[in-house]
Parts: sequence; C-alpha cells; structure tokens
Amino acid sequence: PQCGGALHYEPGSTAVVCPYCGHPLDLRETNLLEADARLVGDMKLQRRYQGRAWGDVQRIVRCQSCGAELTMTRYLARQCAFCGSTTVLAEDNRRTFERPDGFLPFKLDEPQATAAIHEAQHSGVRGLKTRLTGQEDQPVALQPIYLPFWVFDGFVEVRAWATNGFDQPAPSGGPAPSADVMMCDNLLVPGVLVPAPAFLRRVFPFDLSTLVPYEPRLLADWPAALYHLDVEGVAEDACETMIALARRRAEPLVAPASSGHAHVRRSFQVTSATYQLVLLPVWVALLRSANRYRLGLVNGQSGKVVFGYRLSD
Repeated sequence: PQCGGALHYEPGSTAVVCPYCGHPLDLRETNLLEADARLVGDMKLQRRYQGRAWGDVQRIVRCQSCGAELTMTRYLARQCAFCGSTTVLAEDNRRTFERPDGFLPFKLDEPQATAAIHEAQHSGVRGLKTRLTGQEDQPVALQPIYLPFWVFDGFVEVRAWATNGFDQPAPSGGPAPSADVMMCDNLLVPGVLVPAPAFLRRVFPFDLSTLVPYEPRLLADWPAALYHLDVEGVAEDACETMIALARRRAEPLVAPASSGHAHVRRSFQVTSATYQLVLLPVWVALLRSANRYRLGLVNGQSGKVVFGYRLSD
C-alpha cells in the first residue's frame, strides 16, 4: 500500500514485510464467516434486476509491469508470459465477477508437501501395498494453487403434522403439528470442475476459523484458480444438501403416531441462505510409478494427502 512493490508470502508466516520499503502487513485471523456473508435471495434478485449473469464474458487485464494484455479464463492470478510478474483479476467488463472474501494462507511449503506425500505412501493400507510391490509414486510435478470454494450457511425449517394417509388432517387425538429450525453452517462447495469436485472433497477438512481477509497483493507468488461454477448455479445444490442433512438429523425427532391410522408428514424449507467465496490452499502433484501417472492432492493447511486413479500413459 505504500510503494506498490510486490509482497512475498512464506508458508506459515503470520506477517508479510515489503522488501522495498519495509511496510508490514499482518495476516490477522478474523471471523469472516460471520461478518461478510451475503443472502442468496438478495443476490438472485439483484442479478435479475440488473440483467447480470455469469458466463463467457471478456476477462482481459493489463499487466502492471510491462503492459501486456492477459486473458483470464482459468486463473484469478497468473504470471505474465512476457515479464514474469503476477497479475490478479479485479473485475470483468460486465461486473459479474465475485471478489473472494478471504483465503487460508499456505502452511506447507514444497518440501513439507513432498514429505507428506512420501509419508502417506508408507502408512495404512497404501503403505502395505508399497511394501509388497516395492513401488512408490514419485512426484514429477508439484504445484501450489489457491482453489475457490463457495461457503453456504442456512436455516432449514422442519414442519411435521399428522395425516390419515390421504394427505388429510388426522382425527383429533393424533400428534400436534410441530416445527423446528436446524442450522447448517460452513457447507463447502467447490467452485471448479478440475480437479473433480468429488475428488477434491476428499482433501477436506479445512479449518475455516483461520481465514484472513482477501488481499490480492499476497497472491504475487501463488497462482489462484478462477471459479467456473457460479454461486447461482450451485446454490440449489447447496440447499438440497442442507435439506438432506436436516432429514437425517430430524429422523429421531419426528416419530409416527401411536395410533395405527395416523401418519406423520414432514416438509423442509431452507431460509436465510447466505454465501461467501474463499480461496483454500492445495498442492497438486503429478505422481509417476512404472511409467504410469496419477494425480495427488495435498491439503495446504493440514497436510492431508489423497491419491486419484492412475492415468493412462
């Protein structure tokens, strides 16, 4: 903020100092998930009113160092191919871009991520397989990247009432209508299609209580992916997940009536759903063994390692 110089972040640091002017920038952990959430309903109404929609829009930025034009289709932050400096996307020409609310700084550097992969291959069932075959996947490429995730919170209203089996109110004497509200918080939904969301979820959990406010200058040394799954497109899936969680939680709370002719009906509705966009740290590894390749992911915060299926030659 003082001299405009690029900031360099070392994994595990709690502060960054500008190498040019000495200005410090603290990475203070804040309760972002409680303060900056936006209502899904308000977002949809605003987009309908303004005619805004996420899609294939022009996302071209100019390099601040050499002036070259960079097309930002996959990355939120990327290096200029001409001068090597990093440029961060701020907005697109239709202003449909959602700015991240916060990010989790990397705690693992490259040697630590490599060590985590080695340890994972020598522990548990995979360790037994490694010892029996004598083959260990070796990292041939290891890339850190901040991946975008949507974080949803919401309340699920659960209503239960007794019927006679034909969706008609049950005779008197049955259970009284009831209502309950369940909270679902910190539901993470990947904002990218690659790595596959199902594979990416295996690297969970992340401790979101250590989020820090989003600071574009801290992405100078770290690539960051641009989300391809817009919040409006995944919000319905998030609400369905909240309802599924509420169904499981409500199972022991709503019991059938004791009388043989009464049935219990339930309805579930998500209210006050909110969302945020956060960047989470992941090391992506390409592993090779016996001329075969597989993809590996390392949680950049906890060091948890997951391995994908072997890829074709």
